[in-house]
Amino acid sequence: MSLATNFSLLTKVRPYKSKWRVQVKCLHSWKQNTSFGGDTFEMVLADQMGNKIHASCKKTHMFRVQRGLPVDEWRVIENMTISAAGGSYRTTKHPYKMTITDETVFSGSDLTDENLFLSFADYEEIGNDVIGKVHELGVVQTVQVFGQDMNKIELRLIDTNGNELACCLWGTYADQTTIQLEQNSTYTCIS
Repeated sequence: MSLATNFSLLTKVRPYKSKWRVQVKCLHSWKQNTSFGGDTFEMVLADQMGNKIHASCKKTHMFRVQRGLPVDEWRVIENMTISAAGGSYRTTKHPYKMTITDETVFSGSDLTDENLFLSFADYEEIGNDVIGKVHELGVVQTVQVFGQDMNKIELRLIDTNGNELACCLWGTYADQTTIQLEQNSTYTCIS
C-alpha cells in the first residue's frame, strides 16, 4: 500500500539530487522530434495535489516509459533527474523538468483519484487564444462556400469558471476536431 508520507510532492523536487520518489498520474503524452534533440517522448505528470511537471525521455527509453507510465494511470517514479525548465513553449508552470534515465524505476500505485487536473485560463485573460472543455457539440454540416463543399461544426466551450464560448470550426479544423472527439470522448478539451 502506498503511503503519502513516502512520496515527495512535485512542488518539492529540485535539481540537487536524483533520488526523488514521487507518485504521479500521466495526464498526456506525445512523441516529439527536434533537430537538436532527436526523437523524444514527452509527458505531463501530476501529483495527488494537482501539481504538474513536464517529463521527457530519449528515444532509447521511449517504449519502457510508455509501458511504465500509461496515460490516466497512477505510478510511483524513483531515481529521475530534475533540471531547469526552459524554452519559449512550456507545458506546465513548474520551474523544473523531469528527465527519465536508465536508472529510473516505475512501480504501481494504489492511489485511485480520477481527477483530470485540468486548469483552464479565463477567456478574458488570454485574448485571442482559447482553451476549454467541449460543453455542447453540434453535428458536422456540409455547406457550399464559393462553390465548394466545406464541413463546419458548431460547439460551445466552457472554462473552469463556467464561462461559455460559442465556436464554429470550418474545413480541416472541423474534420480534425470531429475525428479527435470521436476517438477520445473522455478528453474533450480543445484550444
